[in-house]
Amino acid sequence: MTNRFFLLLVSCVVTLSPLKAQTENKTQFTLQPSVDFVSRYMWRGSPLSGAGLQPVITGEMHWGGKHTLGLQLVGFTDFQFTLKEFDYNIYYGYQLSEADKLSITLFDYWSVPEPTTGYFNYNKDSTLHKLELFADYAHAFDANSSLHLKWATFIYGKDKTMGPGGQPSGEQAFSSYFEIKYKGLAARHYNWEVLAGISPFKSAYTYYNNSFAVVNVGLHVERTFDLGADILLIPSVTATVNPLMEQAYLAFGLSFCL
Repeated sequence: MTNRFFLLLVSCVVTLSPLKAQTENKTQFTLQPSVDFVSRYMWRGSPLSGAGLQPVITGEMHWGGKHTLGLQLVGFTDFQFTLKEFDYNIYYGYQLSEADKLSITLFDYWSVPEPTTGYFNYNKDSTLHKLELFADYAHAFDANSSLHLKWATFIYGKDKTMGPGGQPSGEQAFSSYFEIKYKGLAARHYNWEVLAGISPFKSAYTYYNNSFAVVNVGLHVERTFDLGADILLIPSVTATVNPLMEQAYLAFGLSFCL
């Protein structure tokens, strides 16, 4: 079932082209599909999986020159097309000023269990979903550089504190993550970003042990090539260090945006 679901998602990505519609009151709708090929699936300083494919479909509505409402569907599979994860997020963005923007996002993460059970199970004690609230403040210094401050907290689902013997206690842990990121543009049109992320207290990022830890320090570099016919090719490389785990990783990616 998960394989069929993933193939359906991929077929939607590769057959959809960017769609835009604008009404008389300046409301604009966009639909943007993409497919990423990654050598390693990294998330906030932790390796979650090996090489695989990540299809993404993003739909947005823009209005008033300041407001954005979006829905994004994200899958992840290995090269045997076995679905490993399916997420969606709903977000709202508001342009505070010409240089400043604030976005609030609700994420729903779902890693496919073995054997596959109950996607629609949202019972607080048995669900495999993780719901997260995410806030992102961005300040643009100019057209090519910006500073981002991010805070994310799991508010529901499979994120429980640890009790005696290292077993989940049943109490919500509210695992949180704070990140500061700087984005820039180097010579020859290379986009780059450098970031640092911390877990401010005991959380899933520290295996519910350390009260404070730096868990993610990274450098990401990419370049965009326009292939024509509204198709973009974006190769990238990401270097990640997790000081808490004393581990370092190097990952490569190749994105096709339609």
